[in-house]
Amino acid sequence: MTAESAPDATTRDVPIGALTVRLHEVGDPREGGPREADPRAGEGPPVLWLHGAGAGNDGATTWGNIVPALPGRRHLAPDLAGFGGSTLPEPMPHGLAAITGARIAALVDLLDVLDVPVVDVVGHSLGGLSALALLADHPTRVRRAVLVAGGGVPLRTGPLLKPMITWYADGTAEAMRAWLVDTVADPAATYPTHGQTGRVDLDDVVARRMASAADPAVRAAHESTFARDGEPMAYDGDALARIEHPVLVVHGRDDLVLPPAYGRYLAEHLPHADLVELDRCGHWPHWEHPDSVAEHLGRFLQT
Repeated sequence: MTAESAPDATTRDVPIGALTVRLHEVGDPREGGPREADPRAGEGPPVLWLHGAGAGNDGATTWGNIVPALPGRRHLAPDLAGFGGSTLPEPMPHGLAAITGARIAALVDLLDVLDVPVVDVVGHSLGGLSALALLADHPTRVRRAVLVAGGGVPLRTGPLLKPMITWYADGTAEAMRAWLVDTVADPAATYPTHGQTGRVDLDDVVARRMASAADPAVRAAHESTFARDGEPMAYDGDALARIEHPVLVVHGRDDLVLPPAYGRYLAEHLPHADLVELDRCGHWPHWEHPDSVAEHLGRFLQT
């Protein structure tokens, strides 16, 4: 959450045993409590925002434009373990399944340290996989879930996933920028040149991600997550059928990273899921259509 988009946001490093979780937070009750409730958000537990993959990504960069649109709640947007300022156990877990397990353990420990018994969770892309893992393995810690361009199902990925995985082969800001532009349906609307409330500053995103991606630990975590010899991780129809939580699935019809079939699969197999598909929308619904996504999230999380 950048200072421009969320002026009351705080960032702190939370010790979790031998690990550290960097937490970006809005509405911390220790700092005066949540702001006046918004009727779109209603009262409810804290909202846990889980960002996706990609070199240099983190909680603040992913969610900074959308959290201010949902006042009245406490918002927790940690850097997942191995991203930003959050650490992984040593030796580092190897492969998607192992590293996701470590990330979920760190999240549960974080909630315990914060004395937060239950959350609503919002996960984007790889964060959607993490949200599914929370729902499946720690069902009592979650009330409702939102999967935004969510991953974690056994389908073929889109053509723009590989450039994200292999970005370190080039490792330049130009490649980072090009990928971010390619993954949205309308770059001019998503990244306006003169600034617009609720929109995304592409220069800021690239600069923040490049600074974080230069950290050797962040690179090692990225490479471990996508190691070819690592154990994969996906939730098939039978696994999804056992998740009883209310779930909102939000997906763009023009997503070239995780195609819209991902959202439809989730909505078909989760027993209590609703699907919102957005036109002229790629892999970043909350960046490309922030007002619409905020409205859908606010209404769903209010229930």
